[in-house]
Amino acid sequence: MDNYIEVSPNPTALVMSMRSLGYDLNMAIADIIDNSITAKAKNIKIGFIWNGKESIIYIKDDGFGMDDDELIEAMRLGTNGPEISRHSDDLGRFGMGLKTASFSQCMKLTVITKKQGLGESIKGWDLNIVKKANKWLLFSPMLNEYEALTGSVGNHGTIIVWDNLDRSIFKEILKLSDPTKAFLESIEVLRKHIALTFNDYGTGKNSINFYINDHRIEMWNPFLSDNPHTQTKPTEEFKINGANIRITPYILPHHSHLSPEELEKAAGSRGWQDQQGFYIYRNHRLIISGTWFDQRVEKKISTKNARIKVEISNDSDELWNIDLKKSKAIPPESLRRDLKRIASFTRDESDRLYRHRGKIISREVSNTHQFVWESKIKFGKVFYSINRQHPIIKELIGLNDEKDINKLLSLVESTIPLQEIIALNQDDESKIPGISELFTEKSLLESCKFLFEKYLKEGLKKEEIVSLMNLIQPFNMYPEIIQKIGEQYE
Repeated sequence: MDNYIEVSPNPTALVMSMRSLGYDLNMAIADIIDNSITAKAKNIKIGFIWNGKESIIYIKDDGFGMDDDELIEAMRLGTNGPEISRHSDDLGRFGMGLKTASFSQCMKLTVITKKQGLGESIKGWDLNIVKKANKWLLFSPMLNEYEALTGSVGNHGTIIVWDNLDRSIFKEILKLSDPTKAFLESIEVLRKHIALTFNDYGTGKNSINFYINDHRIEMWNPFLSDNPHTQTKPTEEFKINGANIRITPYILPHHSHLSPEELEKAAGSRGWQDQQGFYIYRNHRLIISGTWFDQRVEKKISTKNARIKVEISNDSDELWNIDLKKSKAIPPESLRRDLKRIASFTRDESDRLYRHRGKIISREVSNTHQFVWESKIKFGKVFYSINRQHPIIKELIGLNDEKDINKLLSLVESTIPLQEIIALNQDDESKIPGISELFTEKSLLESCKFLFEKYLKEGLKKEEIVSLMNLIQPFNMYPEIIQKIGEQYE
């Protein structure tokens, strides 16, 4: 080995770099919770203790705990790399989560742990000491100082304590006029994050109780799978490079089947429309949510009920490019075609739900509809003409030269390529695009708003306008768009 020189990383430089990996508070605590779940904890408690600059956060579990040697190894940076074979229930990735997540939020990390039948072990990292000595010097804090704040570890389990909270939101909170309120508000944001990220652990054999400041967190199931009106589509299973993947599409109930409370809850923290898309779960733990993996796909109102659960195992990390923070995933190229197909199917099903509901509303309101096209029989043949009485067309004619507009409409009518349409689509109706494919949601919203304001100027009440709009094509297919516009004129 004469040709090799050992070059160890500079402790100070390395630890400061680790603090800038991009964790936010929610990601950091979720990473700690992963370790608690791997340790088979059944109760995980998060404590926020506000005391200005002396505030602390702790995560306490009743998992199987560690002995002294295991704790020292757990405090080591990079205990197990991603290439190491893991137990199927292990939520770890790089063996760095405890340290990187903690250092991203605080300067001082303390771990108290106990195995059944053994005494407590306690060790800590103080980054000020690491910086000063420029060495990885692990220290042993006084146990009673911490147990006075967090309580004892019990018969078995682990407590992670963060103090000297100098990063992320805490640095900004201390500058505010009411930092206590801001500190408590951060708890509510975290509650929602845990309720979604670990929702698969809310029931069944994997059931775990989560608490923040002794208040139990109610899990949030984004698929409303317990609702009788939710449509659960068949699960598809794939195997790529030996890794199993399960994909299950869900069509959530139309809002008419949900109470106001259920409607608000189902919207999640980002709102109905933004929550649609794929949800990637790794060993029951959510990695990313509400994405179509394609920036060209618009998140429309009519597709907002489409949510798809993708379940992968921890031997899929490299396949999906799971990052250190477990907050990003990139689908394998060999699966993209199937993801696109399943996504298209699920969006179509959601869109069909709203078109069907739109037809029902139209029938309930009246039997007088305003269609854009009218069919007429002349000399035994069917001809199509544009309905000059359609509200938008009628308004445009009134705002412009009537002769010129009629010339334009006649030109459109006389040049419809009917033969070509029939020839191209007679054998496959699926090739015929629906309204949702021909209109962008933005254009539908703009047209709907244009007509809504026209009726308002004519003195109609909001309720009357909504009834009329539910009779006019294409808006009658999209009651949600009518509702969204109507809400702007409360």
